[in-house]
Amino acid sequence: MTHQNRYLNLTSAAKESVACFTVSILIFAISLYISDAYIGGDQIGYKHAFERLKGIGIDQVIFQFNKNVSSNEFFYIFLVYICTNLGFEKQIIMSLANASLTFVMMRWLYSLGINYWLIPIFVLTNYYLYVLYFSAERLKFGILFLVLALLVKKKHLYFFITLICSIFSHFSVVILFCCMFLHQLKNLKQLILDRKAVLLVCGAAALLSVILALNLEYLLWKFNQYFRDSEPFSLSKIIPILICFSASYIYSKDKIMTVLIFFPVVTGILILDGSRLNMFGYFLFLYFGFQANKGVNIGVITSLIYFGYRTVSYVRQITLTGSGF
Repeated sequence: MTHQNRYLNLTSAAKESVACFTVSILIFAISLYISDAYIGGDQIGYKHAFERLKGIGIDQVIFQFNKNVSSNEFFYIFLVYICTNLGFEKQIIMSLANASLTFVMMRWLYSLGINYWLIPIFVLTNYYLYVLYFSAERLKFGILFLVLALLVKKKHLYFFITLICSIFSHFSVVILFCCMFLHQLKNLKQLILDRKAVLLVCGAAALLSVILALNLEYLLWKFNQYFRDSEPFSLSKIIPILICFSASYIYSKDKIMTVLIFFPVVTGILILDGSRLNMFGYFLFLYFGFQANKGVNIGVITSLIYFGYRTVSYVRQITLTGSGF
């Protein structure tokens, strides 16, 4: 590498770092401002849970969350418990989490070689990210640790630790984990030959199985809740995910792999509710769309405009009613 190329790479890395820090700080400020107005919906339960965490024994923590939020994802619960008892207010904890999600998301997207300006536009305006910032608190941590896992995937131990943290921040992330596993099937031979990777996969799978077994009753209850409130196998529910799949299929270089990756999400939507899983489907589309001409293409630009408009409506709804939905 010539001195000029090294200089250009250094300059590009420095610009990306400045963008990551600047936008993360901006998201932190936006979060503090909007979270003051978000007092309804699911936030009622979350606020009650937070208020009851201070000073209680660790044995009562899960009981309080189950009572107020119907949550059993222990990593998220104890992370919040520790932060609360260190004296942090809820708005500060969640604003820091939003800033962290923004930072790792931008870092990962820049590592894919996506257009420099497209990434700040995405994290500052996208509707689904704002849902994570303000409504879907547990899922926010699940996605945060999942993206962090993608950033450290070459370091097997850190990858599986962050993946476990992700799953036990929100169990629905298991579906994205299945998508990631299917994506890696093309590298299966290489992974099998890596002894350390095989040992870590087996260890993580064993740990995951044990903890899921311990939470089986909660998971079955949650499944029944979603199943009861949805219309199983209704074809009208899969229209949004079919749009995401079709666009991904167009931009993907590996058509068979695209079908495999979308299979867990489409199956989940057919059986359960599509609201959260449509978010996953859109993120999968962006994975393919962002890599076509560095993200500067009709599919990505159109989706950013559409979901930017939805963000405006979402924020306006919060300021008018105290809830995004």
